[in-house]
Amino acid sequence: MVLTSYSLFYALKKEKSEIIPVYTAGHSLGEFSALTVSESIDPVDAVWITNIRGELMQEAVPEGKGAMAAIIGLKAEEIEEILKDIDGVVEIANYNSYEQTVISGETPAVEKAMEILKEKGAKKVVKLAVSVPAHSSLLKEKANEFAQYIDKLNIDDAKIPVISNITAEPISKSNEIREELKQHFYSPVRWVQTVEFLKSQGVDTIFEIGPKKVLAGLIKRIDRGFNIINIQTLEDIKNL
Repeated sequence: MVLTSYSLFYALKKEKSEIIPVYTAGHSLGEFSALTVSESIDPVDAVWITNIRGELMQEAVPEGKGAMAAIIGLKAEEIEEILKDIDGVVEIANYNSYEQTVISGETPAVEKAMEILKEKGAKKVVKLAVSVPAHSSLLKEKANEFAQYIDKLNIDDAKIPVISNITAEPISKSNEIREELKQHFYSPVRWVQTVEFLKSQGVDTIFEIGPKKVLAGLIKRIDRGFNIINIQTLEDIKNL
């Protein structure tokens, strides 16, 4: 995914040099694509570090011990309050839209949360087909190991500010980016707050570059005021 997104961005930059991005952003793993586009991380290094990231995340929790679920129809604030009273580890992993939040943690705690959240009025509760409880504190121990690899990674200052998944604020200094990546896979993805930040800065057009249109859908659910352009192929660039 990293190389696909980077290649399409490079082609867009070459063909449409008048398009100058003010910010880059990516959701979860997509943040690494954003960092390559911002010329903070070399694409080859990005592939290397994301492969290591995936391996460490798989090793973090035994099969069946971790789970994730999508909660639709309850506000994140309501979900946060309910999760506080559930035994075990269960936390918000992704603030995807005002109506969609993903939770992550220990399987029994996630399943209990699903049951209670449904009772509290969630329109839909869906257990995700994943074995890794991504963006939860269960991964913190492996994140310490991941940090050793991050310290070996060559990271430059970003030429285009990258919106942090963790804070939903722009980062550009190499030391900021390094610290971001060390905390990345056990911290929640604040996508709602990212979109709100872009709106507050007067951004009106967003290019989603890559093989899918998932983020376009989430952005529309947060704010329909953006002009969203999907770039999935070279043909899409030619048709701009």
